[in-house]
Amino acid sequence: MLKVILHTTGKLREPWLQMALDEYSKRLTGEVTIETHLAKDETALEKTILKLDHVTLLDAKGTLMTSPEWSQFLYSEWEKRGSILTFAIGGANGFSSQVKGAFKMLSFSSMTFPHQIARLLFYEQTYRAIQIYKKGKYHK
Repeated sequence: MLKVILHTTGKLREPWLQMALDEYSKRLTGEVTIETHLAKDETALEKTILKLDHVTLLDAKGTLMTSPEWSQFLYSEWEKRGSILTFAIGGANGFSSQVKGAFKMLSFSSMTFPHQIARLLFYEQTYRAIQIYKKGKYHK
């Protein structure tokens, strides 16, 4: 089973957002497990990230990817690194230059999103990536 560990800050405040995450988690069942680790603040998040060997940062200033490129990236990384990948979504102030300098940065958009919406985008795009890889009908 493939697994993603997602490090981020903040709790979900909107019930509809939790419902959407639950829906994508359900759709991913049997394909990928996403395990979310919440840090109490940006400082704690960065301390945790800097202790890890390999993390991919999701940041508006990262390399932009299309959905098919994201799918290719995920499967390529799972092949190279094994069945567990680690990602991080920064807080309101983004990542410090120290963290940005230590890890690869990707972006789903050059727009800035609240971390809660970024988390939902991550789940949805991961589901879409699986469907692209399997040639499912979800991605048109």
